[in-house]
Amino acid sequence: MDKAVKIAVIGGDKRIVSATKALVESGFDVKVWGIDSVYFDKELCVDACEDAVNNINVLILPTPPSEDEVRVNCPLFSNESGIKFHKLLEILSPDTVILGGRMSPRFRDIASKKNFKTYDYFNREELLIKNAVPTAEGAIGIAIDKCSKTIFGAQIAIVGYGRIGEVLATKLGLLGADVTVYARKVAGIAKAKALGLKGRKIEFRNGINSLCELADGYDIIYNTVPYWIITEEIVKNMPKSTMIIDLASAPGGVDIIAAKKYNLDIIHALGLPGKTAPESAGRIIAESITNIIMEEISL
Repeated sequence: MDKAVKIAVIGGDKRIVSATKALVESGFDVKVWGIDSVYFDKELCVDACEDAVNNINVLILPTPPSEDEVRVNCPLFSNESGIKFHKLLEILSPDTVILGGRMSPRFRDIASKKNFKTYDYFNREELLIKNAVPTAEGAIGIAIDKCSKTIFGAQIAIVGYGRIGEVLATKLGLLGADVTVYARKVAGIAKAKALGLKGRKIEFRNGINSLCELADGYDIIYNTVPYWIITEEIVKNMPKSTMIIDLASAPGGVDIIAAKKYNLDIIHALGLPGKTAPESAGRIIAESITNIIMEEISL
């Protein structure tokens, strides 16, 4: 990689630590501020944010860039509370390209109004596909840790058969689970059946919700659909022994209040790659950042 590409990494969690190390290994010229030096070789970290962003081409922000929509997210920084995003933009060169993960519309709007070009590396298809693996492994780990039954022989339903649902269903099937996939598209059901899994179509017809079948006695139900699809009407008839693991982004796809009302065991498992496999998740992020730089950015 061309050393002329200068990158500043500002803030982030252990995923960004891993991503930064991968970028350095790839040959980028990287400086870090907003993460304690104990996580890196000391020459990578600088004392002031101004020193990190001086004469850079690319600014890398964490996932998400902010927890409060004001300051850059710096959970691994003990010296200061980070830096406000608008202050960071004031010290950037006007031709700096900003990369972040799950950037909020507000952040992108602030940057756009100051004529900065932004890219969200979490919108990259290759990242979403690769991230399905640590998500699925983390989801299986939750079931192994929390469920009183083995995965082998367990009756498991997976609602949604996108990237995560497909990887999760395949891995659970290989572990000996009896897996039923609920999907909207007949192609997804056909693919699941081709892999030796069961398939049911998600339908809402004549007032009948096919997901009511989820009350038939599954040991574990995984939801991957990012909108409210498993309602009180469904959860109220589930056996109390059913465990629900919601993998969908906030606010999730399960009526969590109803689930608790009927004493069901429900876990909303967000951000599993960063929690269960931050090193692998960080390297996936680094690969997408590299692809953005190579494909999208003229330096």
